[in-house]
Amino acid sequence: MAAIPVICSLTHDGETTGSLSLNASAEAIEAELSALPNVVVESVSAKTQQHHGPSWLVTFAEAEENLPTLSSEFDFTTGNGRVTVDEIVDGEHAIGGIFALSFRGRATVALAHDASADEVYDALLEILVLNVEVTHSDLGDKRGF
Repeated sequence: MAAIPVICSLTHDGETTGSLSLNASAEAIEAELSALPNVVVESVSAKTQQHHGPSWLVTFAEAEENLPTLSSEFDFTTGNGRVTVDEIVDGEHAIGGIFALSFRGRATVALAHDASADEVYDALLEILVLNVEVTHSDLGDKRGF
């Protein structure tokens, strides 16, 4: 007996994606969401939870305001289950601001929250007499150096 595909769709601000398999890749979900008008997806990551099925984390690019929460439609005729959508970070509280780094009583100039690795490196060179290597890594919803 062949497995019955479980199908869902996602809706954002009144616009709905095409049908998505519940085992769809992060890339497939990102492509469907990115095809919707007024949606700028920064990233989609996926993981499978042993007893709860797949899970995806969708990160939208920065916006001037809080974005509507995704909603989902589930085709119950093809299987048992449910699709839930949780808002992890409220867009009204996006990361922002400035920071400075200090070492042995000396502080860098103020750096923007989204400073590049080169900007942080240059600022550190101003206060340190060391060889320093700075890389920028994407930590999902917590960006950092």
